[in-house]
Amino acid sequence: MLSEQMEAAYRFVWEKLYYPDTNLIYDYRVTDTPNGMVSGLPTPEEAAAAIPNPCGWGTGMEDSMLNGGSMLELLVNRYAVTGEPELRERAARIFAGMLACAECSRDPGFLARSLCTDGKGHFPESSRDQYTHWVCCARMFSRSPLSDETQRAAIRRVLRSFAERCERNVTPENGYSLMTEDGRRGLVSGMWGNAVEPHEYMRLPMIYAAAWEATGDPHWRTLYDALKEEAVAGTLRQNPARRMSSYAILQAQYSLRLVWELEPDGSTRNDIARAMELYAGMAKRYAPEYAAVADTYTEMSYRFRIPWRKDTLWYRNSRLHEGRAYFMPTDSHTDSFLRGMNVTREPGEALLIQLLCPGVRPDRDQLDAFTKIAARTDFSRVVCYGPLLMADAWWALQAAE
Repeated sequence: MLSEQMEAAYRFVWEKLYYPDTNLIYDYRVTDTPNGMVSGLPTPEEAAAAIPNPCGWGTGMEDSMLNGGSMLELLVNRYAVTGEPELRERAARIFAGMLACAECSRDPGFLARSLCTDGKGHFPESSRDQYTHWVCCARMFSRSPLSDETQRAAIRRVLRSFAERCERNVTPENGYSLMTEDGRRGLVSGMWGNAVEPHEYMRLPMIYAAAWEATGDPHWRTLYDALKEEAVAGTLRQNPARRMSSYAILQAQYSLRLVWELEPDGSTRNDIARAMELYAGMAKRYAPEYAAVADTYTEMSYRFRIPWRKDTLWYRNSRLHEGRAYFMPTDSHTDSFLRGMNVTREPGEALLIQLLCPGVRPDRDQLDAFTKIAARTDFSRVVCYGPLLMADAWWALQAAE
């Protein structure tokens, strides 16, 4: 039964990827030991030295803000449906981990992707992806009865710090980069102009809009208003036939949904809605495609990834970026590991993309494909965070009905 499978996916995340010492959800397990989600993580010294790369890619701690945001969204929707009192304490733990990442740095407004097991160490480069999930999902939490005034005050404080960082750093002189913690242009932190693609155009206005709503400060609305027209036009330049990772489309949809809810002008809201419909249409391919290969790909989701220190590294870029090399662990079966993760991750993200679009609901083909993948997956054997997105989508669907 689908509801039972989604409960198994939910349990898997809490039992196998959530680490209570940091209140973070890590990316995957490298062993079947109790702490297999953190046993291979970089040390604080390695992370500070950007080893093996400034983002922590391939180390198991690159996407805790994406994971935490998705879990907050899940908990908010689940609580709206079930009212289970224990969800308040779980949401508080997840938010505590996300808040620690937002306030761990001496560089104001810097958001760490994740934390080492000491609860402090982190890599020096974040990304617009991490900020997008933090802003949009923390906002969902702040509007939910799961949050209290202390947590809402913390969200207001962080959103202001993010907006101040954007105003300070996202300039032509910095290549429109959020900048790394140590003052370099980030490889994946472009926020505007020629530093972004169509699906990324709304990220900067989104942060200003969220700060405007949270603080009531008209300064942030002024900055949002100055960008929104170009952002909408840039977003609508998206080629709907382009094949993209579904996480990129989901983040675009998060940012569009936020500004759609806050935008006072009816004509602009209609244009934003058109962009959301475009992305919802793009998302319809994922679940059926993965359902067709589920028998093969789900077997790949049970394979442990090679710990990064035991792996061969490859050079991600053709040149140094800001004086740094970006070395990536290869894993002897990288392709199969990613397929094993994406067979659950991308169908979940695809349903969320559709559910975020006003007036759109996944059709029967979408739901049948999603159900087939869930039925094929043994969530007690999975080792990566893909099932979190399926469970997130499931509860979003329940809340929408």
